Amino acid sequence: MHGEYLRPNDKIAAMIFFSEALDDYKFSIYIKHNWGSFGYHFSYGGSCSAIMDGIQRFSYGNKGFALISMNHSQISRIEVNNGVHISSMAINSELPFALVFPNDCGSIVLYDKYNNEIQITCTEDCV
Repeated sequence: MHGEYLRPNDKIAAMIFFSEALDDYKFSIYIKHNWGSFGYHFSYGGSCSAIMDGIQRFSYGNKGFALISMNHSQISRIEVNNGVHISSMAINSELPFALVFPNDCGSIVLYDKYNNEIQITCTEDCV
């Protein structure tokens, strides 16, 4: 997830593990803490209907947020607008995704393969 004006997030790691038939999955989110320990530590995981049927946003305050989806909405592009520049990311509309963003990245708009704007289904604060 690199763009000319979009920095990667090194405070959160998100993963989604899915079956070949795309009918089952598990996700996990890891956080890098600011206190003395090194590396990432498990924060959250499992499954939920918002990921299977839509797009789930997990917010971690100033650390940023993760977007996770089985991608049944067929998201093919994400635009990030920081108020000065718009960065665009291509997404494979046939596969699930787990993406992380810095908290101050700006507004995010998701588009399906037909160029329709798709809303984030659910937001959960995990701070």
